[in-house]
Amino acid sequence: GVSRGLTLAETRPHRYRCSKMASGNSAFRDELTCFICKDLFKEPKTLPCFHTFCVVCLDEYAQKRPLDREQGDSRDNLPCPSCKKFFALSPKDLQTNFVLRNLVNHLKLSDANTGASSAAQGSDSDEEPARKITCSQCESATAIMICRECRDWLCPACTDNHRRTSKTKAHSLEEIGRHAPLEHFIDMRKSPYCDISGHEDKKIDMYCKRCDKVLCLSCAVTEHNGDAHDIVMASKIVGDYKEKLRRLTEVTREVQQKSRQGIADIDHTLASLEETEQVRAREVLEEYGRLKEELDRQRDRLLRKVKQISERKKARLNEQREELTRVEDTLQKGIQLADDIRENCIPVEIMYFQSQMEARLQELCREYGDYPYKPKANDIIGFVKSNGLERIKESNTIGSVSAEPDPSSFTVDGIENAHFIEGKQSKLMVTCRDIIGNKLNEHRDEVSATLQRVGQENPIIPCEVRNNRNGTYTVAIQPQTRGPHRLTVSVNVSGESSERPPYNIMVSPPQRKITEATNVIRDDNMKNPLGITVTRDELIVVSDITAHCLFVFDRGGNYLRPIGKQGNGELEFEAP
Repeated sequence: GVSRGLTLAETRPHRYRCSKMASGNSAFRDELTCFICKDLFKEPKTLPCFHTFCVVCLDEYAQKRPLDREQGDSRDNLPCPSCKKFFALSPKDLQTNFVLRNLVNHLKLSDANTGASSAAQGSDSDEEPARKITCSQCESATAIMICRECRDWLCPACTDNHRRTSKTKAHSLEEIGRHAPLEHFIDMRKSPYCDISGHEDKKIDMYCKRCDKVLCLSCAVTEHNGDAHDIVMASKIVGDYKEKLRRLTEVTREVQQKSRQGIADIDHTLASLEETEQVRAREVLEEYGRLKEELDRQRDRLLRKVKQISERKKARLNEQREELTRVEDTLQKGIQLADDIRENCIPVEIMYFQSQMEARLQELCREYGDYPYKPKANDIIGFVKSNGLERIKESNTIGSVSAEPDPSSFTVDGIENAHFIEGKQSKLMVTCRDIIGNKLNEHRDEVSATLQRVGQENPIIPCEVRNNRNGTYTVAIQPQTRGPHRLTVSVNVSGESSERPPYNIMVSPPQRKITEATNVIRDDNMKNPLGITVTRDELIVVSDITAHCLFVFDRGGNYLRPIGKQGNGELEFEAP
């Protein structure tokens, strides 16, 4: 199956009542389980796509996954195990998902509390027994205590060591199962401790605006001092960021509404298209029934065409719907994650996320704000009956099924074999077609074409287009400069336009008569010699439009050296 990977947006802690935190709630436990290791999250890390996994699982996945060398894949890229989107970062660079980590700790406390209560009451229930909690220090023995300061699970031996160590002996330890965890869980969500050597007993509760980093007091004094740094308490600045995050969430929610409306429009169009297909198929079958003996072959042909048009439109709409569904899912995850951070994280946890979340929400709004949400196909399938038996016999058909012109299905005939010469007019044929590729004999389309020499400063030149009144258009191209050009062709039908990626064409200089010397002067480096001249020093210079350089020979025809290369700089040429 496809790896799912829990997203933080799918776990809204305030929605769950206390009873759902109990060990018997398998659905809640599943949502806190890593898809890769099938166990509760351990140091959960959230990818930029909002999917979450254990940091160890991500690291192993990144190291063991097969690489696609042909596509330029490398270990420097980390693909999400769920949506397969690539990110140029390592698992260690990711921010810790504090919301999920807190929920896992809460669930473990709930498990332990439930087990202790059942044991005290002598319960012989068939419910699944509470799971044991492994010590965070030795990672082998069963934990009996939890430290309210550093939030570590401690076995008896590690508990004694915790009480003797100078940095932790003042910490408050609490026996697992002794108290109701829900009453104490919020109190235990204190600021994490600094991981810099020598600062392990310092809480992270400050924020450097210049470095965009949360830090402890010692870090602020030793590494972030001076006028260039602006140090504030995280709890003082988090309110401003919450408001900024709220505004960004509202903008993202407006974009999400567009995707939802687009999906609704596509669903409506698909339903209407399905109905239209049935109606048109029924009309074809009714007409066929009266003329079965004469037009049996026509029935099959028309039905196939109805199906072909419908399936082509369905495929296009379903492909667009899948894309918009992915857009909707991404927007929803971003919105819910922002809501969770604002409503459920403590200030320092919010500041861990603030840069990533702000940049990601702004990127979502830019990327999907003007996304093409309008359905890319309609529900129209045309059917024209042949009236009267004599007309049917004459035309040998019971009618005709048609699709409207499709602006994206046009073809440019002759482009592959065309030869374009500087200053000389060349002609191409644009053929308009419907959604299944049939040539149209109508002329309801509008065709335009432009030509531009490669380079940012070069002007865009419109091409002359003649309507042939039979569904084809003649495009006249007369380039005034040699070298690489881009030809852009677009078709507009009833206000809907489609533009193909530009065609890359090469414009050659006019053919000149080359002196007979080129029949004598030859070199393996020459590919397409075009012009020749003799310098004052009696050196022979030959231009090559394919090699984009000049070849120099002595007066006896012996090759000396090349001059220049392809480009637009000094001693650089384009088809000289």
